[in-house]
Amino acid sequence: RELASLESAFNRMADNLDASFQDAYQKGLKLQESESRLLAAQINPHFIFNVLEAINMRCVDAGLKDISHMVTNLANLLRGNIGIGSGNQKITLEQELGYVRYYLDLQRQRFGESLVYSIEQEDDELLQYLVPRLTIQPLVENAIVHGLEPRRGLGSVTIRLWEEEIGRAHVRTPVTHNN
Repeated sequence: RELASLESAFNRMADNLDASFQDAYQKGLKLQESESRLLAAQINPHFIFNVLEAINMRCVDAGLKDISHMVTNLANLLRGNIGIGSGNQKITLEQELGYVRYYLDLQRQRFGESLVYSIEQEDDELLQYLVPRLTIQPLVENAIVHGLEPRRGLGSVTIRLWEEEIGRAHVRTPVTHNN
């Protein structure tokens, strides 16, 4: 009986060991696949930026300043958005507003004089506050998509930054409006 019991325990242990090896092997394959995807994701942005830079240089050579400016804004906006995958998820309001300006400048090229925008802050110190990436830009994009596009007339986007004290905590409130 004892030998049968030992044999049974040994067989269960061997089965468990085999299952553990299979599990580790599958996880290793998934890790390699993830690493390959990560590497591809890092290469693709470099390719895109190199192509955008080549387009930009051709525009500069041809004297197409407006198109060169648009390509530069697009590249800068993409750099900010692609930074999401980096370890630095928080940026200053100043950086975030820079990306918003790139976005708004591109939209002005699209809408022309139909789009007017302004960015105002109560205090320059607010620009140094840290916020998560893409805090304001999606709000501005939403204002344009749902406010300006359906209208097809004159539209404005105003971004006002101020600080409010609520109880003991300070709240930093970015606000966008579409008139």
